[in-house]
Amino acid sequence: MLSPNPLSPPPIENTGHVPERTAAEMPRRSFGLDSLARHRWIVIAGAIVGLLAGLTSVATRKAVYTAWMELLVYNRQIATGPATVVLPGRVDVPLVQNQNEVLRSRLVLGKVIDTLDLTKDPEFFSRSKGLLTSLKELIFPPPPQLVDDRTFAFVETLTALRRNIDVTRVGASHMVRLDVRSTDPRKAVRIANEIARTYLQERRAHGMGGDAQAIRELYQGLGPSAYVVSDVQPPIRRNGLPGYVIVLGAGLFGLGLGAFGAVLRDVLSNKIRNPEQLEYFLGLPCLAVVRASSSGGRERIATLLADLGSVSGLLRDRNVVRSLGVTSVAPADGVTTIALNLARSIGRSGSNVLLIDCLPDESRSPAKQDARVAGAKLAEVEGVDRCSVQLYALDSLIRLSSGLYDFVIVDLPPLATSADARVAARALDGLLLVVRWDEVDCRLASQALDSSVEARTKFVGAVLNMADARTARMFGGQPLLYSRELTAPNRVRPRDEFLNAGRLSEEV
Repeated sequence: MLSPNPLSPPPIENTGHVPERTAAEMPRRSFGLDSLARHRWIVIAGAIVGLLAGLTSVATRKAVYTAWMELLVYNRQIATGPATVVLPGRVDVPLVQNQNEVLRSRLVLGKVIDTLDLTKDPEFFSRSKGLLTSLKELIFPPPPQLVDDRTFAFVETLTALRRNIDVTRVGASHMVRLDVRSTDPRKAVRIANEIARTYLQERRAHGMGGDAQAIRELYQGLGPSAYVVSDVQPPIRRNGLPGYVIVLGAGLFGLGLGAFGAVLRDVLSNKIRNPEQLEYFLGLPCLAVVRASSSGGRERIATLLADLGSVSGLLRDRNVVRSLGVTSVAPADGVTTIALNLARSIGRSGSNVLLIDCLPDESRSPAKQDARVAGAKLAEVEGVDRCSVQLYALDSLIRLSSGLYDFVIVDLPPLATSADARVAARALDGLLLVVRWDEVDCRLASQALDSSVEARTKFVGAVLNMADARTARMFGGQPLLYSRELTAPNRVRPRDEFLNAGRLSEEV
């Protein structure tokens, strides 16, 4: 059991931190090129997903080949004079366009389908249905079939054939280019040849004529006609880009998408990530930055004590705060860990420290408890005197322990979930706010702090907890420091500007 302190405690001077909200420069934006390094795993994941998508596309795509040929369209006319001569006449754009449509017409393509028997070609017509087609028909039932199977097969084949041919005008000339696509290069050549042959036959068969043989021979070649300028060119390579280009392009696209996601994550985030942002948005000096550590045991304790050394040294040197409440904005911010290790750090200097867990307990009735020590049970835990007490007895317990202990640290509930911290502030000399790095929204923290009313003036500073030392300095602040002074300049904005949610979300 600890012996009482023979010396009378010095008078308590309440110098709670009341920040002056002066116009100051906004901390550097927390998004930009640094976001790529900060969220590099998002960028890497985007690149990997893009590469996998490219490889899948290359592995599953069908090889398609294109055969092509060119036809010259002209208009045969009679030149009057001493001798009647049929000459190529003037050709206008509508005439060329008409021939394009004739090449794609049912008259021409229907004969091609019958000649090559394309209704039995699985590339153009197949009665088997894939998984996606079956699922589509299950969700959106097709209309009932109103024609016989033979007509249905012909219509489906005609539709598929039209999807696989292109008839285009070459520049501003009278040349027409016919492209035919197929999974078999030789089939593409056969279809292109058959389309051109059928088209030329139709043009000759529908020439103008009369009853007399001479007149028929004279007029049968008049009107639009065409001849093959270049024979069908067999495809030498399949359509589309090479596989390596597709994979590389998909990887770069995924990389860019991941980079966009990394920047967007920071743009849409209002989390507090560095001491400058904490001081700017909350108006409290950042007394310490506690590093996150995956290690445990003594190594973890040593890290905590080293990071909290500036806070404990400040309390001992200034001797203005003898009872300090430790609270947070939201639960799970590490308040208990900070309070315990702060008590340890102060106790290492030879001071007597009492750690009080002030947790609400509705099962106890105040009328049945001693007002001085209601619910308090003293125990020495890990080198620190520790006890639990109800909120209503906190003031009596602090007065009772003032002659026994140099410092009293009180573990308080969060501001956002309970009013206990605000009530307990009346019995305490000061409050310390714990803010978890990259977890607490600056607007939530500001609202919780401003709603604490009279407790607002009791806050002496804040601690940025569980900070990632490797990436915290990338979030737009000064290099991460683990020893900060209470007199650090307050980077805060005027009250009216600070509460402007629209401007806040735009800047953060």
